Amino acid sequence: YHEYGITYRYRGLCRLYANQSVDKVIGDLQKVLELSEKKTWEEYNEIAWLVYETKTENKQLLEKAEEWVLTSIELESTYHNNDTHANILYKLGRYAEAEKAASQAVALA
Repeated sequence: YHEYGITYRYRGLCRLYANQSVDKVIGDLQKVLELSEKKTWEEYNEIAWLVYETKTENKQLLEKAEEWVLTSIELESTYHNNDTHANILYKLGRYAEAEKAASQAVALA
Protein backbone atom coordinates (compact mmCIF):
# COMPACT_ATOMS: atom_id res chain seq x y z
CA TYR A 1 0.00 0.00 0.00
CA HIS A 2 3.00 2.34 0.31
CA GLU A 3 2.85 3.37 -3.33
CA TYR A 4 -0.20 5.55 -2.66
CA GLY A 5 -0.09 9.22 -1.67
CA ILE A 6 2.68 11.73 -1.31
CA THR A 7 3.93 10.63 2.08
CA TYR A 8 5.98 7.73 0.77
CA ARG A 9 8.33 10.30 -0.79
CA TYR A 10 8.92 11.69 2.70
CA ARG A 11 10.11 8.39 4.19
CA GLY A 12 13.33 9.88 5.49
CA LEU A 13 11.82 13.22 6.55
CA CYS A 14 11.80 12.44 10.27
CA ARG A 15 15.45 11.39 10.20
CA LEU A 16 16.38 14.83 8.87
CA TYR A 17 15.00 16.44 12.00
CA ALA A 18 17.22 14.80 14.59
CA ASN A 19 18.34 18.17 15.96
CA GLN A 20 15.15 20.16 15.31
CA SER A 21 12.43 21.17 17.74
CA VAL A 22 9.44 18.89 18.09
CA ASP A 23 7.15 21.76 17.12
CA LYS A 24 9.04 22.17 13.82
CA VAL A 25 8.83 18.45 13.06
CA ILE A 26 5.09 18.36 13.81
CA GLY A 27 4.51 21.53 11.80
CA ASP A 28 6.36 20.24 8.77
CA LEU A 29 4.66 16.85 8.86
CA GLN A 30 1.30 18.59 9.20
CA LYS A 31 2.15 20.65 6.09
CA VAL A 32 2.84 17.43 4.18
CA LEU A 33 -0.67 16.27 5.01
CA GLU A 34 -2.20 19.65 4.17
CA LEU A 35 -0.51 19.63 0.75
CA SER A 36 -2.04 16.28 -0.06
CA GLU A 37 -4.90 16.51 -2.51
CA LYS A 38 -6.61 13.28 -1.46
CA LYS A 39 -6.06 13.10 2.31
CA THR A 40 -6.28 9.30 2.34
CA TRP A 41 -6.07 6.89 5.25
CA GLU A 42 -2.76 5.73 3.76
CA GLU A 43 -1.18 9.18 4.02
CA TYR A 44 -2.20 9.77 7.63
CA ASN A 45 -1.02 6.28 8.54
CA GLU A 46 2.28 6.71 6.71
CA ILE A 47 3.10 9.93 8.56
CA ALA A 48 2.23 8.30 11.91
CA TRP A 49 4.38 5.28 11.03
CA LEU A 50 7.28 7.54 10.03
CA VAL A 51 7.21 9.05 13.52
CA TYR A 52 7.11 5.59 15.10
CA GLU A 53 10.04 4.41 12.95
CA THR A 54 12.29 7.18 14.23
CA LYS A 55 12.36 5.38 17.61
CA THR A 56 11.52 8.69 19.27
CA GLU A 57 10.68 8.75 22.96
CA ASN A 58 9.18 12.25 22.70
CA LYS A 59 5.67 12.03 24.13
CA GLN A 60 4.41 15.13 22.32
CA LEU A 61 5.48 13.77 18.94
CA LEU A 62 4.06 10.31 19.67
CA GLU A 63 0.75 11.80 20.79
CA LYS A 64 0.54 13.78 17.54
CA ALA A 65 1.30 10.56 15.63
CA GLU A 66 -1.59 8.96 17.50
CA GLU A 67 -3.90 11.78 16.34
CA TRP A 68 -2.82 11.17 12.76
CA VAL A 69 -3.34 7.43 12.93
CA LEU A 70 -6.76 7.91 14.54
CA THR A 71 -7.70 10.13 11.59
CA SER A 72 -6.51 7.33 9.32
CA ILE A 73 -8.70 4.82 11.17
CA GLU A 74 -11.70 7.15 10.94
CA LEU A 75 -11.23 7.33 7.17
CA GLU A 76 -10.92 3.54 6.84
CA SER A 77 -10.10 0.99 9.51
CA THR A 78 -7.48 -1.43 8.16
CA TYR A 79 -4.89 -3.87 9.44
CA HIS A 80 -2.16 -1.34 8.65
CA ASN A 81 -3.45 1.64 10.61
CA ASN A 82 -4.63 -0.44 13.57
CA ASP A 83 -1.17 -2.00 13.70
CA THR A 84 0.41 1.47 13.63
CA HIS A 85 -1.94 2.56 16.41
CA ALA A 86 -1.00 -0.47 18.51
CA ASN A 87 2.71 0.27 18.11
CA ILE A 88 2.32 3.94 19.01
CA LEU A 89 0.17 3.13 22.05
CA TYR A 90 2.79 0.60 23.20
CA LYS A 91 5.52 3.21 22.79
CA LEU A 92 3.43 5.59 24.92
CA GLY A 93 3.21 2.94 27.66
CA ARG A 94 -0.53 2.43 27.20
CA TYR A 95 -0.23 -1.35 27.07
CA ALA A 96 -3.88 -2.41 27.53
CA GLU A 97 -4.97 -0.07 24.73
CA ALA A 98 -2.09 -1.29 22.57
CA GLU A 99 -3.21 -4.89 23.05
CA LYS A 100 -6.76 -3.99 22.04
CA ALA A 101 -5.55 -2.17 18.90
CA ALA A 102 -3.28 -5.11 18.02
CA SER A 103 -6.24 -7.49 18.37
CA GLN A 104 -8.25 -5.25 16.04
CA ALA A 105 -5.41 -5.29 13.50
CA VAL A 106 -5.24 -9.10 13.60
CA ALA A 107 -9.01 -9.31 13.14
CA LEU A 108 -8.71 -7.18 10.00
CA ALA A 109 -5.74 -9.10 8.56
